[in-house]
Amino acid sequence: MATKKTISKKKTIKTRDTRSADPALEVDSDVLDGYLGYHIRRAMQAMRRSFFQNVGSGTVRPGQASLLELVARNPGASQVQMAEVLGFDKATIVSLIDDSEAAGWITRQRSPVDRRRHELVLTKVGEQFVTRMRKQTGAHEKSFRTRFTDAEMAQFVDYLQRVYRD
Repeated sequence: MATKKTISKKKTIKTRDTRSADPALEVDSDVLDGYLGYHIRRAMQAMRRSFFQNVGSGTVRPGQASLLELVARNPGASQVQMAEVLGFDKATIVSLIDDSEAAGWITRQRSPVDRRRHELVLTKVGEQFVTRMRKQTGAHEKSFRTRFTDAEMAQFVDYLQRVYRD
């Protein structure tokens, strides 16, 4: 049975932990309010949870979805270019490409101009998957975007970009 615990004077959460000697014990979490990373992580957790519940029937990860969108928009772009745009290291992008290739969504082809370069292209199955995924992603995104006005959304994105851009 879930019980309600107060986390701070401002916050309450439901918890299943009824083992506490004092179920009314307050946990002071106000110190976390001052950490930007804490709030970004909490927002990211909420978005990831929603993504996995609503996009691709749980078969695609958020970073992989971004990769597929970019490959759809930029057929023939290299895996190095994708890594740079997405902010992924070499090992991460290779893993996402390997998984996407195994799922039958993309192919990796050697460039006819530079044999060291791997160009990425969606397969027919990948094109169909991206079409379905876009609809699902749109609904997922809308569930969060509707919490903000257009002006707030633009400002919010600007703030986030300040965090990750040099």
